[in-house]
Amino acid sequence: MLSSTQQGADDPLIVGLIKIGFAEIGNSEVRFRETFLSESLRAIDGHLGSHEILLGNKIDVHELQREKIDSTVAAVIQRVIDADERISEPILNERLRMFVLDIAFFRRHAVDTGVLGRTQDGAMYWLAAS
Repeated sequence: MLSSTQQGADDPLIVGLIKIGFAEIGNSEVRFRETFLSESLRAIDGHLGSHEILLGNKIDVHELQREKIDSTVAAVIQRVIDADERISEPILNERLRMFVLDIAFFRRHAVDTGVLGRTQDGAMYWLAAS
């Protein structure tokens, strides 16, 4: 497939390429699967980008480096609250639950670092002015 030598579909290398989705058998020949690259890029992006949460991975504050905590909290908060939005604590908690394990820590730390504003009674939250 990638060389000038002819290899059969039972060749261990070809079997491996078919197994990972790189190649397919069609018309009695082994050929490159044209969708392999786009599918692979989507899968990689899912692990590296904002869709990682869909894979079930949640942020554990105990696994973060100390110097990354503030920026991670800010990034999560900015993802769950729109700039012009005021939300209740239960709604904020539900949104945070999708991303983090320790909801209370993220909520409190965001207030302590000035990322979030809140009412005196803690009932409503909003993004603080940056």
